[in-house]
Amino acid sequence: MSALQTPSMKISSKFNTDALNRHLRASLLLVSLGMAPMASHAAEPLVFSSQQITTLGIATAPVKRIHQYPNETYPAEAVVPLSQTHLVTTPISGLVTKIDHVHGPIKKGEVIVEILSPELLNAQKNYLNTLSDLSTAQNNLARAMKLTQNGVVSVKNKQQAQSDVNKLSQIKRQQRQDLTLMGMAETAIEKLEKTRKQQPAIIQVPAPVTGELFNLKIKVGERLTANQTLISIGIVDPIVVDVRLPASQLSQVNEGMTSLALTTSGEIISKGIVAHISSFIDPMTQSVEIHNRFNNGEGKIHPGQLLQIEFVNDVADGEYVYQAPGSAIGNYDGHDVVFLMHQRQITVQPIQVLLQQDGVMVFKTQQPIDDAQQIVSQSTSAVKAALLSASEPSNGEE
Repeated sequence: MSALQTPSMKISSKFNTDALNRHLRASLLLVSLGMAPMASHAAEPLVFSSQQITTLGIATAPVKRIHQYPNETYPAEAVVPLSQTHLVTTPISGLVTKIDHVHGPIKKGEVIVEILSPELLNAQKNYLNTLSDLSTAQNNLARAMKLTQNGVVSVKNKQQAQSDVNKLSQIKRQQRQDLTLMGMAETAIEKLEKTRKQQPAIIQVPAPVTGELFNLKIKVGERLTANQTLISIGIVDPIVVDVRLPASQLSQVNEGMTSLALTTSGEIISKGIVAHISSFIDPMTQSVEIHNRFNNGEGKIHPGQLLQIEFVNDVADGEYVYQAPGSAIGNYDGHDVVFLMHQRQITVQPIQVLLQQDGVMVFKTQQPIDDAQQIVSQSTSAVKAALLSASEPSNGEE
């Protein structure tokens, strides 16, 4: 008599012991030949009573079919690539009088540095002279046009007056643009034109883009030359998270696939994509650099932050992939299996394990699992022992 046929653990009488033994031996033979039987034929279902389930400590959990599953986690670092880094420079020489921002986030157009520049005073003087000359030329043109109509002035003189106005108008536009490029505010230029008086020679250097300030190069009171670097701005939305993937696992990753950014404690921060896979392998570490791009409008990821990256695999059409507690995995005749229960009947389901991580298992089957079935998540060893015991020959069988 098998161990499952004791008074405390009795198999349902509808299963004939000899037939069960023959079926189990046939199933084991198929497995040993590499021909894994389908779920319903892996082993004859064993029916347990409620008392037997309690005595064995069998617990079950739902089987969740999934269409995506993560790969292993890899250490990573948030970085600002060179393509998203901007150098802020001074347009002309001058003296640093004020630094409004030294680090942290900044929006496009916000003033970073104020510089006192004698060159700006000289440019304003030239602009005022041009405005004065242009006003005189315009008056001369108006007078020439009037006298030409009366026949007092020749057409040639009128054309010369028009040429002077055109020339000075072009110089005015160029000098006004120079003032803008020097950093003079538009309101200050308008006031200069209206009052015809020089404005304070203060240049306000604004942020050219929205981003994060870093690497300040100047101090208040420092004298600067034209085009000298003031500070750097890194665009952090989107932000890039750099991971070094072992070259041996490169086949698991493709550009465009989904990736997850996690804290070092495993908490998911953001969902992004694999934006770039380097073609070069580091000869020292045999790893490949992979850039993952994440939207970062809320500023949850910071440059230099140490993170973890998970690459997310998409399940192909026609594949059956499930998620279950990691404790549900069993081994039956050298093969990975799970035990499925429905109405106290337990069957063996061969599986291919895709991932085991943090107490969770992801596995694939050849055929779909019925929604009504649950997976044995506790006491799988006891279930296996019961199956093996049931497969032993009876006393009268050779």
